[in-house]
Amino acid sequence: MKIKERYPSKEFYNKVKIEGLYKEWFISFNLSYYNSLHSGGKKFKKININKLYKQHITDNSELTGIIVNDEMDKLYVLAGVISKFNYDDIKYFTENSHNIILYNIMNSDFYLLIEQIYGVIPEWVISPKTIELLKIELDLK
Repeated sequence: MKIKERYPSKEFYNKVKIEGLYKEWFISFNLSYYNSLHSGGKKFKKININKLYKQHITDNSELTGIIVNDEMDKLYVLAGVISKFNYDDIKYFTENSHNIILYNIMNSDFYLLIEQIYGVIPEWVISPKTIELLKIELDLK
């Protein structure tokens, strides 16, 4: 079953028109891998995560600033690139994946405020830097 490709941060940007919410990364592999990376299906088992990660670091040197400890972290980076998340959001999620549920709970009031203002809520984990960007745009500082 093919998974519909979605880009939550770009979709959110299209509604709110705030620059910096998403990034068009250079992707050097066939996007049919998107389904494999997100579905964990048979193709996923054939994907060499280390090879794909290394290629993306070469193609997108900005990603070298993200601390990765294992193959799962590399997968988070690849999924973030494919999903068009900005650097700060990829970095925050990858380096703090163990605390994401608590982080989202702590920021739930902000998410609700965004929904009240724009009629849409971010459908991905937005980093503290992206929250600051949104606060500046909303004049909430």
